[in-house]
Amino acid sequence: MKSPIDEITDPDTGEKVSGANRAFFAYPDDIKVLARLSKDELHRVVIRHYHSWEVSQGRVLSVNPQNGLVIETPSCRWGLFTWPQNEPRYVLENYRAALDAPGEWFLDVDTSTLWYMPRAGETLGAVRAVVPAVDRFLTICGDRKAGKSVRDVSLRGLTFEFAGYRMPKGGQFAAQAVTDVHSAISVADAEDVRLVNCRIEHLAPHGVHFDYGARNCRMEFCAVKDIGGGAVAIGELLGPREARKGGPVERITVEDCILQSGGRIFPGAVGVWIGTASHIAIRHNDIGDFFYSGVSMGWTWGYADTDVHDNDISFNHIHHIAQGVLSDAGGIYTLGKAPGTTVIGNRIHDVYSYDYTGRGGWGLYTDEGSSYILFESNLVYRTKTGCLHQHYGKDNIFRNNIFAYSMCNMIQRSRMEDHRTFTFENNIVLWDNDTDAVHGGKKAPALADDVAFSHNLYWNTKGMPDKAFLGGSFAEWQRNGQDKGAIIADPLFYDPEAGDFTIKQESPAFALGFRPFDWREAGVRGSDYWKAEAAKCNPGEVRFAPKPKPLKMDFPLLANDFERLGASGGKSPRLFTFALSEGKGAHIKVTDVIAHGGRYSLELKDSPALPYSYEPHLFKYVTADNGRARLSCAIRLGVGADVKLFLRHYTKEDPVRPYGFEQGPSVRFHDGKALFDGKSHEVPCDRWCVVVMELDFDHRKWKLSLRPDGAAPVVADWVDFPKKFKRLDWIGFTTDSKNDSVWHLDDFLYERQ
Repeated sequence: MKSPIDEITDPDTGEKVSGANRAFFAYPDDIKVLARLSKDELHRVVIRHYHSWEVSQGRVLSVNPQNGLVIETPSCRWGLFTWPQNEPRYVLENYRAALDAPGEWFLDVDTSTLWYMPRAGETLGAVRAVVPAVDRFLTICGDRKAGKSVRDVSLRGLTFEFAGYRMPKGGQFAAQAVTDVHSAISVADAEDVRLVNCRIEHLAPHGVHFDYGARNCRMEFCAVKDIGGGAVAIGELLGPREARKGGPVERITVEDCILQSGGRIFPGAVGVWIGTASHIAIRHNDIGDFFYSGVSMGWTWGYADTDVHDNDISFNHIHHIAQGVLSDAGGIYTLGKAPGTTVIGNRIHDVYSYDYTGRGGWGLYTDEGSSYILFESNLVYRTKTGCLHQHYGKDNIFRNNIFAYSMCNMIQRSRMEDHRTFTFENNIVLWDNDTDAVHGGKKAPALADDVAFSHNLYWNTKGMPDKAFLGGSFAEWQRNGQDKGAIIADPLFYDPEAGDFTIKQESPAFALGFRPFDWREAGVRGSDYWKAEAAKCNPGEVRFAPKPKPLKMDFPLLANDFERLGASGGKSPRLFTFALSEGKGAHIKVTDVIAHGGRYSLELKDSPALPYSYEPHLFKYVTADNGRARLSCAIRLGVGADVKLFLRHYTKEDPVRPYGFEQGPSVRFHDGKALFDGKSHEVPCDRWCVVVMELDFDHRKWKLSLRPDGAAPVVADWVDFPKKFKRLDWIGFTTDSKNDSVWHLDDFLYERQ
C-alpha cells in the first residue's frame, strides 16, 4: 500500500465515512488489471491485508485506476496503516487474470467454468478435483443447563477430508489467532470424548475445537494437516465467566498428534490455541509449518484474574513458525495469569518473523500480563528476534533451558515494572553475532532490579560484544547485582550448528547447576511409521521478503470534528492512534456533554493510577519536510489538566519503536497557562481555546496563535525550528497530569499548504 486516506465516500451509500480501515492508495500499475473487470467481477475480488500478527480479508468495492484509490468492504477493525514505518502488504485474488502460475485455478461463476493451469507433466485425465460439499464434518454438542450433556463418545481410525469455507459478504477479520472462524469438528457441553488414530486433512477452516463445557476429553495419535486455519482450539473465546455460553473447559489432553501445515487461508491461525481453560495437557506433539504462533495460551491481556491455570505444555516439537510472514509471534505464546502452568522439555526452532510492520519472532514469548509460569529444560534455537521475550508479567521462571542462535538479540525484556517480572537461572545462552545477550527496556544494567539472573552460562562464538547486557558489559551487569555465579564459557555441545545440542560431560555448565536433558524426547511417540510421518514436514530454509519502501504518511489533509464518530456511537478517535493502559479510572471517548463546534468532542480523562505519566495520549504519523503546513484544534482544559501538543522527527527508520527522536515545535497547557518558546500566556480553564500552529519547512520556522474564549488572543512571531528538528514525522498530544483531570479536544485540522 502506498499511502492512507482518512475519509472516503462509501460506494454503496454515498455517505462520507472513515477510510482508515477500508481504503488506501495503491500504486496505479498494481491495480490497473482490476479496471478491466465488470462491477460484479470486481466485487468478487478478495483483498487480503497482512497486519503485524493477523490478516484481514475483504472484497473490493471500487478502484480508481488513475490515482490508485482502492475502497473495500469494512472488514478490518484496525487501521490499515497501524504499523506505519514501511509500506504494508496486500494481496488480490479471485479474478481470472491472476491465474498465471501452474497449479492455480479460478472458478468463473458467471459461466460456471472452472479454469485450471496444470503443473508440468499433468494431463486433464489425471487431475483429481475435489469440491467441498460441507464446511463442518461433525458437531458433538450437549446442553448441560438442560441436563443433556454428551458422554462417552469415541472416534477411532476415521478419516475426515475436504471441508470448505465461504467468506461472509462483509469479509473476515479477527483481532488475533483467527478466532472468528469455525472448526470442522467441534465438541461442546460434552465429557469423555476421545479422538484416537483419526486423520483430519485438507480443511479450509480450523481443525478440532473443544469448546464450552468440554471436559475430560482426549485426542491421541491424530493427524491434522493441510489446514486453512489452526489445528486444535481449546476453550471459549470470551474471558469473563458471565459471558460464557456453557460450563468451564477443563482436563483436555492432546498427545502424540501431528499438527502441521496450517494457516493456508488464514495465516494468523496457530497450531494449538488455548483460551479460557484449565488442566490442559499438550504433550509430545509435532506442531510445525504455521505462519503465526505454534502454541498460544491465555486470552486475557494484563493482570486480571483468569480461569487459566494448571496447564501443561511439554515435550512438543514446535518448528517452522511465522516463516517470515507475520510478526509478534512465538513458538509458545502466552497471555495473562496462568498459575500452576508448566512449559517443560519442548524443542522449538526456526521461528522467523516478518518485522517490517510490527516486530518479533521469539521462541518463548510471555506477552501481556503472563504470570506464574515455569519454563524449564526447553531447547530453543534459530529464531529471528530472540529466543525469549517477556513483554511484561509477574514471577515467571526460566530455568535450565538452552537458548541458541537468534539473529537479533537473545533474551529480551520489554517493560520494567515494580515487582519481580521473571527469574532466569541455570540457563545456557549461545550465539554467534554482535547482538545483545540481554536486551530491551531501559538499557542500563543498574535499572534491571525487576528481574533476577543467576548462575547462567553465556558463550558467543565470535567474541562477547562490549555492551551485551542491557547496554552494559558483563562485568557491569554483575557489579549491579545480576548473574551471581554466571560465567562466560564454551558449553561444549557436540554439534550445535547442525542441531545437536547434546552436552559433553566436561561442560562447565554442570558446575553452575545445569541439569542435562534429552531434547530428542520432544515430539511424537509411537511407531517408527508415525515418527517418520511427523519428520516429513520440513518447509526448508525461510525465504525473507525484501524490505519494503519506507512509508510516507504525506497527508494533504487530516480532519476530525468527532461528529461522524459520535453519531455512530464510536468510542475511539479513528483519526488518531491512541494509548491507554487497562482502565485504572482513565478513558478516551467521544462525548456529547460539551463541544466546540457541533455536538461532539473527544474527552480524555487522566488518572494517577496509570503506569505511564504521559497517558492517555494521542498521536498521528505524518510526513512533511518541505513547503508549508497548518495545524489547528480546539482544546478545553479542566482544572488540573496538563496537556502537551508537540511534533517529532524520528532519527531511526522505525517510528513504532522511537528509541531516537528530536522534538519539534510544542506548546504545553498547564495551570491555566500556555507555555511555548520560553513564554507563558493565560489560557483559562473550562473554556475553549483555538490553537493554530503554522509550519514553514523551507525556511525552518514556525509560529503559534491562541484564541481563548473570553480572553485576549495571542499571536507569536515566526521563530526557528529546534536545531535538530529536520522534518515532521509525528503529531501528538500527551496528558501529564498527576491527578484525576479531564480535557477535551475538538475540530482538529492538519493541512498542507
